[in-house]
Amino acid sequence: TKRHRAGKSGNLREGKRWTKDAVLRVLRNPVYAGFMPCHGELHEGEHAAIIERERWQRAADLLDGKSGPRRPGVRNPAYLLRGVLRCARCGMAMTPASTRKKDGTEYRYYRCVTKDKRGRGACAARPLPAPAIEGFVVERLREATASGELAREVRDKLAAKLEARRGRLLTERRDLPARIASLSAEGRRLVETLGQAKGTAHRLLEERIEEIGVKLAASELRLAEVERALTNLDRTGLEVHWVAETLADFDAVWDMLTPENQVRLVQAVVERVEVDEPSGRVSAVLADLGADGDDEPAEAPPAPEPAAMEAAP
Repeated sequence: TKRHRAGKSGNLREGKRWTKDAVLRVLRNPVYAGFMPCHGELHEGEHAAIIERERWQRAADLLDGKSGPRRPGVRNPAYLLRGVLRCARCGMAMTPASTRKKDGTEYRYYRCVTKDKRGRGACAARPLPAPAIEGFVVERLREATASGELAREVRDKLAAKLEARRGRLLTERRDLPARIASLSAEGRRLVETLGQAKGTAHRLLEERIEEIGVKLAASELRLAEVERALTNLDRTGLEVHWVAETLADFDAVWDMLTPENQVRLVQAVVERVEVDEPSGRVSAVLADLGADGDDEPAEAPPAPEPAAMEAAP
């Protein structure tokens, strides 16, 4: 598709072809939403908006990944399957690698770490060209998200999991202050009577005071952990929203995402990709979104088996 523009005569004339950068500039331009940028701030413009501001903001959030918490930078975002790609022959991870030809062209690939650790003969799998296996996984995601069911599954299952976790944490936050107050009051009473006790009674009081101090410290520490966990849940909720919204518009936004956000999305929804290189079989297993990853036992019933996508490219 090409852009067209009017000449001085008013007639349309052929312009330049749309490029990815040109589309990104349009999508990110606040002028289309009725704003005027000035010194890093947005001000109300005198012109009429040609796109709804909520829609423009949603597009900006999807492109920037601002709906989720900030994450450490990916070591090399060029490798989409870092951490999820495994060798089906030996069960070990396949790690990113690259070589550069004499003409300067970089060849990206994944290799089985078994060969690195035990020698070339330890595994029959050969290096995998990165573009081919990454393209395969992206196409399977396109197919999986086409109906919108995957986005709904992410939103519904993870929202239910977060709410169950939030309920447990809120119960702890409600009960812990009373426990801390009770332990503190008991400790003060024992300290007041300690001076009057002698012999065995004095020793037993000291032991009880020490025991209360340990329990009090543990309860105060747990309360701080609960507060942090609740804050992290809010951030996780934003991450879930970003993942679900991106999956819902996967086909439209994938190529617009930064490499870091492409890796971020794949790692959120893909548990592992297993490659049996000699036979050419590839199995992409989606994450079990209903599984509870907390230390405490989950209250929800067991989730169904993770979805698997197999093919022999």
